[in-house]
Amino acid sequence: MDWSSLFISGKKQKEVYQAIDTVHREHGYQPYNPFPGGTGTPREAKHFVKLLIQWKQNGWVQAFGEADPDLLPAIATVLETPIIYAWINKEQHHIELIGEGTLLQYLADGKTEDDFNKAKQFVPSEVPQNAAIDDIVKAYGVGGKGAQKLLDKTTNRMLGKLNHTTKEGESFQADAQQAIQQAFSWQQPSAQKLSAILRCLSIPAGWQSPTQQTLITAYQAACLLELDDNTPLLPSDDQALDIVDYPLDYKLAYYAKGV
Repeated sequence: MDWSSLFISGKKQKEVYQAIDTVHREHGYQPYNPFPGGTGTPREAKHFVKLLIQWKQNGWVQAFGEADPDLLPAIATVLETPIIYAWINKEQHHIELIGEGTLLQYLADGKTEDDFNKAKQFVPSEVPQNAAIDDIVKAYGVGGKGAQKLLDKTTNRMLGKLNHTTKEGESFQADAQQAIQQAFSWQQPSAQKLSAILRCLSIPAGWQSPTQQTLITAYQAACLLELDDNTPLLPSDDQALDIVDYPLDYKLAYYAKGV
């Protein structure tokens, strides 16, 4: 799954976290923290939930990351309010309301049921060849060359002491560049389709940013700096921290269980 989020209206961050925590503990999950300074990832675990919960903005709380869909009805019951659950992968998009009602009850001002139905039939535009670089241009406020430079610089730092002049080094670098450029993009068809639907709803603008990977990168970098503010960071870490405001104010809701 490339992207996934929960959207909850009318509740505070603390309330959402408490509901998620209660339900997961009741179903055999235990909290863990894989980030610097945390408890690490339990080796015996086979099932994971990985959510970072944003503070309330314009009446909504957004939880970024991987949920256990089977537990969402129970969480909605504890919260006494529905949950909008949305996700994207390379081929598909999905959105549903968990709880009573329909998505139509969350139509944005000026939007109609007809607008919503048309959005569900949205035909995506052609995806640019360098969609990932285009996303970096928009997210980081740099030009196309600057985005490519950021990719190059980050890749080179990740290679560390590997000799780039060898065939092995050149191949590794090429594979790393290809992996980055094939990463999730909001311009891929499934993302365009979901975006069209969410634009019809009253969810606050800005729900696309940060991406999950950017948020995780920023959260991890902030944890490192919390331990030692002189910790050297990758260029991508610095850029993620520029994008994500107050990363440690996101509430960590990571859970694991063995069976």
